[in-house]
Amino acid sequence: MSVEQTPVEQASTEQLPAPAPPSAAQDWWRVLYNHNPFYVISALLTLYGLHVSFADGLDPTQGWLLMRLLAGYTLLLAAAAILIVRYGKVWEDARTLVLLVALLMIAMSASFDRVCLDDSNVGARFLLAGFIFSIALCELIIRGLQVPLPWTYRGPCYAAMAILFAYPPYLGHLSLDDQERKMAWLVLALPTLLAATALMLIPAVRRRGTELRRHGAPWPWPWYPMSWFVILAVGGVLRAFSLGISFEKEKGFSSGLQFYAFIPLALAATLLWVEGSHRRNPWRSAIGVGLPIAMLILALPGYNTSDAQSFYRMLLQSTVGAPLQLAGWLIAIYFVYLWLRRVAGAEGGLLATLAVLSWAGPNTVSLDTLAPLQPLPAAAVGLLLLGRGLWLNSSFRLALFTGYVSLGAAIMLHGTPFTFANGYLPWHFFVLTFICLGFLYRDDFAKWIAETSPGFLVFSAMVALFLNRVLFPSATPAANALIALLLSAIAACYWRRRRQTSNLVALAACLVSSTTSALEQLLLRSDALMLLKGKRWLALGVGCFAAGLLISLIKGGQVHRLLAWLKSFDDREENIDHGR
Repeated sequence: MSVEQTPVEQASTEQLPAPAPPSAAQDWWRVLYNHNPFYVISALLTLYGLHVSFADGLDPTQGWLLMRLLAGYTLLLAAAAILIVRYGKVWEDARTLVLLVALLMIAMSASFDRVCLDDSNVGARFLLAGFIFSIALCELIIRGLQVPLPWTYRGPCYAAMAILFAYPPYLGHLSLDDQERKMAWLVLALPTLLAATALMLIPAVRRRGTELRRHGAPWPWPWYPMSWFVILAVGGVLRAFSLGISFEKEKGFSSGLQFYAFIPLALAATLLWVEGSHRRNPWRSAIGVGLPIAMLILALPGYNTSDAQSFYRMLLQSTVGAPLQLAGWLIAIYFVYLWLRRVAGAEGGLLATLAVLSWAGPNTVSLDTLAPLQPLPAAAVGLLLLGRGLWLNSSFRLALFTGYVSLGAAIMLHGTPFTFANGYLPWHFFVLTFICLGFLYRDDFAKWIAETSPGFLVFSAMVALFLNRVLFPSATPAANALIALLLSAIAACYWRRRRQTSNLVALAACLVSSTTSALEQLLLRSDALMLLKGKRWLALGVGCFAAGLLISLIKGGQVHRLLAWLKSFDDREENIDHGR
């Protein structure tokens, strides 16, 4: 049973004051309370303090002191993460602490470069101890937090950490032996090795965290555990840059690495994103295809670089090729893999990459140094377009093929009779083939060509009649007449199939163009008529008369009777064949 509220009670309720909005101090306190940035501030201050304390150099005694301080502070963060989870279930702060532990492990691997340059054996002992400590601490965190982390994640993580800890002592050994080229090769290879460890995550990311959820992971995938690998990747990039400074023969402050060296690592990260995304995600193919193509820009370092960067670039160019060539073939392999995985757009990405490689040579470091057309990638593009076009009955791919072949032939055969009159033959081969695709195929693109064919044909006929003497001044009227006659044949095929007025108009326009050009050629053969200034207009008038006569014959049914008479011969042959 409900009791109705009296008017007095309603009035008193309406007169209650609204709660006061939170003050700025309360907002700040809420931010500090929820996100707790003091762990990050503490780690940054500690790292800066250690840098200031040991910036002058490290002897073995100071080296072990630095190792103990770094290990002790890292162990403190790990213990804090375990305690606040075990006794308070504060998972958000624990995640921050775990990521800081990863950051400090990378810092530990980067703290003994000077020692490795002075004595690689001493540096190796420091870094071996740091690596063993880091692996043991990772296992302690996994067991202390009681979070699942299968070896499909742990294996790549430990492999990346092993590379980061092993690099400085080996580079120091090469530096002491004056093996500068080998040392430079190893610095260049570091991002690629880290990319290889990232690819080891493919089986794990394909599952998209199903095994983690099954074992009760406290954080959602991919935040756990991919955040740890993001820290490793960013740290690996910074570490590669710093190695290019520490172990560079000029001993300057400019790293020899440029952005092209990190394309393998960026490509591996993109592949992991594609593998971990849902197939229905609209961004899956957009990012997976668009981003690698954009990476090709990073493979053009240019010539305005430092001495160290020029040394690394020339080392590549003199042995394996320009950065654009290496990045292009690597990205092409990436797109082949996506194609096998049936990712939308992979075929287009592969074609675009091979097209870029068609202009990349050993000396290509900028847009000003593009190479002549390279046969191997150019042929690969053509064969891929032709093969896929014929296999799938795709008029769009075949149109791209004809355009690509026409352009390639015009470039490769420049200066030969094939490209006379500024490429007259390649251009008209493409135009005629493109228009023919509309009645040779039945896919959507072919239907669009068929629907717009009257406009294409009229435009092409008028260009052949009026503009070809400007665009191709060396071409004769006889050549223009032949092109217009071929256009007329195509227009007749379209009209016979579609039986639309627009197709008939296109046929008439093509016949006018053909007849006019042919008459102009005849007039040029006459010495008396060749001197007439209006010979083109005379020819055009005769051509229009011929077109009008043809339309009249069509209207009167004579053309239809002629076609029926021709068809009767086909019927007789069929009857004879059946009689046999």
